[in-house]
Amino acid sequence: MSDRTHGSIRLLPDKCTSCMICARECPAWCIHIDSHPEAATDLPAGARQRTVNVLDRFEIDWSLCMYCGICIDECPFDALEWAGPHVPNERELSTLRHDELRQDELRHDELRHAELGHEALPNDKLGRQ
Repeated sequence: MSDRTHGSIRLLPDKCTSCMICARECPAWCIHIDSHPEAATDLPAGARQRTVNVLDRFEIDWSLCMYCGICIDECPFDALEWAGPHVPNERELSTLRHDELRQDELRHDELRHAELGHEALPNDKLGRQ
């Protein structure tokens, strides 16, 4: 396990194979994954045709997540890691469902804010009331 604290969870998309182990092992069922199969292109000559799953959507519902880290521990491809502080609270539960794009937006805003020397990004600057 890394020396980071249990904060938000980050997907490393290049390592994700859409195997669904993280979603199946999550006790809170807060991870949602969509993928589609594509023909494998890196096969040796004469090999039978195979498919690989390609990630379409990876979403965490932070209103359900217990920050237990089981998804990180169980991922055989190290495609999940601890990253930054807990996700800030919201007024609406629906806004706590973050796909990888929303997670990147929040992380970018927090990094930019930290570069300016501020400790925490106010909720109104993150589009929250």
